[in-house]
Amino acid sequence: MTIDLGGTLTVGATTKQFAVLGNFTDTNTTGNYSSGRLHFSGGGSVQQIDIRRPIDSAIRMDPGTVSAGLQLATAGIQLLHDLDASASTNVNPHESLLKRSVDLNGHDFSSNRLVMISPSITWGVGGAEQSVINIGADGAHFIGSTDVTIKNLGGWAGGDLTLFNIDENATIQGSFSLGTLTLPGIWTSDGVAIEGQNVVLKNLVPEPTSLALLLLGSLLAVSRRRR
Repeated sequence: MTIDLGGTLTVGATTKQFAVLGNFTDTNTTGNYSSGRLHFSGGGSVQQIDIRRPIDSAIRMDPGTVSAGLQLATAGIQLLHDLDASASTNVNPHESLLKRSVDLNGHDFSSNRLVMISPSITWGVGGAEQSVINIGADGAHFIGSTDVTIKNLGGWAGGDLTLFNIDENATIQGSFSLGTLTLPGIWTSDGVAIEGQNVVLKNLVPEPTSLALLLLGSLLAVSRRRR
């Protein structure tokens, strides 16, 4: 589904949930999604989401249920832009839910309250962009373990990577549990740590060849400026 610039999506006033079965593109930056819940439940290999205005309602990324004899949500989700659901104040059972494979792809995902049930999440890291999941004051609920994958977007110089940035006043149910950790190539890390409320991947270091080339490029740039 694509919503043209200046366009809107209107569903009946009593509708509580809108199921999105394919790619969803809305590049409008004004207005918002103010009621109901968007349920991303597509099939295939990947379901791409590009929504550029705030979502004041909740979002749901889970396999759904068997409908008309078909199992929904076989695809992984990939973000093509930051996804902002931080204004949603919905609570159980209509808070934002993450129960699928999600590739943040260098973008941020923000939710005021987020329930996570054994998700598989890919964080993209680079010189200018690092993915992060921001969770607001209504808190997080971790159920099961989280599989973490790091995608190399180029230019990462090494250091700590915040996976979950959680409001200091948020209530956290359960606790973060790392399932699998998959890094690019021969990158290394010191594992996951809890710092305050945040979940941080410590000392994420790129492969030596990449790091050496990055440092060499920085030295050459400094040398040119001095000339």
